[in-house]
Amino acid sequence: MKFLVGVALFSMSVIFSYVLSRKFVNRREFYVSFKNFNSTFKREVLYTQNSIPKILESLNKDNDFCQCLKHFYSSKNFVFEKNYLNSQDLDFLQKYLTQIGKSDKISQQKFIENIDEELNVRLSEAVELEKKYKNLYIKLGVLLGLIALIICL
Repeated sequence: MKFLVGVALFSMSVIFSYVLSRKFVNRREFYVSFKNFNSTFKREVLYTQNSIPKILESLNKDNDFCQCLKHFYSSKNFVFEKNYLNSQDLDFLQKYLTQIGKSDKISQQKFIENIDEELNVRLSEAVELEKKYKNLYIKLGVLLGLIALIICL
């Protein structure tokens, strides 16, 4: 019986640590999709001169960034309910969403290039944090689970 309780605690600890580490993976995936959209937006605005609604129609992706983007342009209300972005990330995202499509082609090009530089920095930071903390959280969860298993035995 003690062994089963220990195994249950070990399993819960590992699952909990995995869930906690997902926020770093989600943040990186968010910035990857953000960067991909920004590249698509740059190409569409500068060369094909499509509007944002047409660009949104062509997006069939079901990631958090695209969902946020579609929600913003359908309701003009900024809402992001995921908890893996900090307040600086949310301010950056809100600034981006409120600025794209609001000016002429040349101003948009300059804005997109500035945002692209910032996205590169944020993406590299997200990748670095993922590498640093994802494995740490999982290893700590396994360690705590093993401690709980040993204590139960």
